[in-house]
Amino acid sequence: MAGQERGRELPAQETVDYRRIFDVAPEGIVLFDRSLRVVDCNDAFAKLVESSRERIVGLELRHLREQRHAEPLRRALAGETVMVDGPYQATTSDALTWLAATVGPFADDEGRIIGVVALVRDRTAQMRAETLAWYHAERIAGVGSWLWDIHAGRTTLSPELLRVLGMEPPEARECHGPEALEPLLDPADRARFRDELHDVLARRLPYSEAEFRIRRSDGTRWICIRSEWKYAEPNGQPVAAWGTIHDITQRRALEEQLRQSQKMQAIGQLAGGIAHDFSNILTVIAAYAGMLEEALKDEPSVSDDVREIRSAAGRGTALIRKLLAVSRDQALAPVTLDVNEVVNDVTRMLRPLLGADVEIATHLHAGLWPVFADRGQVEQVVMNLLVNARDAMPEGGVITIRTANTGAAPRSGGEGAAEGLVALVVRDTGMGMSAATREHIFEPFFTTKPAGRGTGLGLSTVYGIVKQSGGDIAVASEPGKGATFTVYLPRHASAPARIEDAALPARAATVLVAEDEPAIRRLVRRLLEGEGYRVLDAADGQAALDILAREGASIDLVITDAVMPIVDGRVLTERLEREYPHIAVLCVTGYSAEEATRRGIPPAVSVLRKPFSNDELLSAVAAAIGRVADAGDAR
Repeated sequence: MAGQERGRELPAQETVDYRRIFDVAPEGIVLFDRSLRVVDCNDAFAKLVESSRERIVGLELRHLREQRHAEPLRRALAGETVMVDGPYQATTSDALTWLAATVGPFADDEGRIIGVVALVRDRTAQMRAETLAWYHAERIAGVGSWLWDIHAGRTTLSPELLRVLGMEPPEARECHGPEALEPLLDPADRARFRDELHDVLARRLPYSEAEFRIRRSDGTRWICIRSEWKYAEPNGQPVAAWGTIHDITQRRALEEQLRQSQKMQAIGQLAGGIAHDFSNILTVIAAYAGMLEEALKDEPSVSDDVREIRSAAGRGTALIRKLLAVSRDQALAPVTLDVNEVVNDVTRMLRPLLGADVEIATHLHAGLWPVFADRGQVEQVVMNLLVNARDAMPEGGVITIRTANTGAAPRSGGEGAAEGLVALVVRDTGMGMSAATREHIFEPFFTTKPAGRGTGLGLSTVYGIVKQSGGDIAVASEPGKGATFTVYLPRHASAPARIEDAALPARAATVLVAEDEPAIRRLVRRLLEGEGYRVLDAADGQAALDILAREGASIDLVITDAVMPIVDGRVLTERLEREYPHIAVLCVTGYSAEEATRRGIPPAVSVLRKPFSNDELLSAVAAAIGRVADAGDAR
């Protein structure tokens, strides 16, 4: 029945008017003979190409406006069916039409190919809808696209790409190929751009990706160009290219911040390592000088010389503290602090020293939140910033200091910012800095001052102190417009209770000293024995464990270095806590208590920071023994 229905609907094959079907077909149809000359086309095709049948029929291959269309026709003549999709521009209009065609061989009744037939349809509306959706997606992603039709010599740029490049639509009409991008590039990148393009074409690379800087009216931006290339066979000439251009300025800035943060961390680790080694030397120098001074106090001429030695050791200690501040490894004594009070005290002290041609203006917030920080370190920050501001104004000027409560600091060095911050702003009217100088301003030993006028540690010390205190620092400056340094410190709500020093215990105690530095070991033995302690010593952790195995019951205190060969201080302290809970432990290290804990020293272990004075050592020993004794009495 279905077959009978179809038979009634359609005319018999011999009565079908194929010519009429050809003429009224909604899609364009065009016929070519074996010489690829147009022998016929329907009205739909003529309308698509904005011409007439009379003008089209008889056209030969050489008359094609775009010779790229010849290749599919030749392939169809050889027996292939080829799909073609792309833009077409009529001679009578500037408008582009997007055509899709199926091109195949046309055979006679005996199967011989006598020509080519092409079925062509208009995809312009569909392409416009797809393009509009694509442009919206580009806008959201911040990625612009481009298409280079090499045969037609035509380049299409998306609206988002124009925005990325900072171009206006009229300028885009003048773009023909990648070379049109070169004038927009930073001059330093143009040669590399040409080399990259030449390399892609010479090696017939199907894909390429490169990053360049462009100059826009709003400044220099970084872009990433991703390209795909299509080449003709067999000559290998490029026929088309397309791709995307992405604004990666923010990503490059974040990468640079990360590199700068890593560099500062590496420099800090180097500075910290030098400081730790130097602290051992200074500890010995200062301690023996102290003992000499005490022994020669009745001989003024000699004791004066010894005092000079101790004074030099003190200056060396101050230098170590600067280096340790750079490495964020300084031992801090934080207290609840009013930054306004610190600013007032420091400015009162420094005002006469900054010079009569330097004016200080303060604008301090009345309800400023307290911070929890080391007062001496915050004073150092304020002093260094004021001295730096004065040095930036050789002809004099104004230093403005402001404080304020703020919600959060800008990100710096790849680190996040805490909520609830106290801002300390120091602004000068000096010579300012270039971008290149700003990139290095917090690096140790970097200075713009003449030789002999600065150590290059002032601002790096500020950076280290602020970071170790859980804060952040930012700088804004341009040549001739002064500089503004903004320090952010976390708001503090409450401070821990103060721990009072333990009373000194009786001195008839046995102390085991585990220290791999012979000079430090000899010094500690001499000081303790001079105070009546019985002293045992070991050159490393394993030797200390051997002594403990023999005499553990009689030992009251173990003084250990944190870093030793064979068995280090971390393992030794863990063994002591587990196997000898009655023995007090004092860790002597170049690290702060916080850093020592981070490196594995148990939090309950007392820490003595190198370099230490004779009195500091004796007090720490007595306090450590006293705490264990008190705990034993409580049990």
